[in-house]
Amino acid sequence: MDALDALLQAIGDQTSVLVKKSKGKASVLREQLNYRNKRAKMKARELKDIGDRFVSYAGERLKERASRAKKRASQLRESWAKSEPIQACWKAHEGTTGRIVKELSKHSNSLKAVVKAHAASHEKIVKDIADRTKQRKRKARGLKRATSV
Repeated sequence: MDALDALLQAIGDQTSVLVKKSKGKASVLREQLNYRNKRAKMKARELKDIGDRFVSYAGERLKERASRAKKRASQLRESWAKSEPIQACWKAHEGTTGRIVKELSKHSNSLKAVVKAHAASHEKIVKDIADRTKQRKRKARGLKRATSV
């Protein structure tokens, strides 16, 4: 019996040693996992910060480009409105409006005559603008030929 008690005692001692060793390995593993988790969290924060900065920078650049595009469009619109063909068109249109009012007062029953007069004046305006454009192109071609010779 003493031998059996000694055997049970030895088995119990070995079991407790193995449990202590396994607890030690578990705690080492736990520490490693905690360390890796902290490192992963720090890296994730860094990546998030980089992403935030990138999005902020891209947003600022987009706003700046949109602002420049608006300014450029405004400048183009102003220069277009001030161009000679457009100014001529507006002047002709103002004169046409006056003639239309006169026609309406003369022929209040004849709307067709008024529409015809208005359409004819628009055709004249378009033709004048086309003629001026052709003249400018001819001049430009002549200047190019003269400078290239």
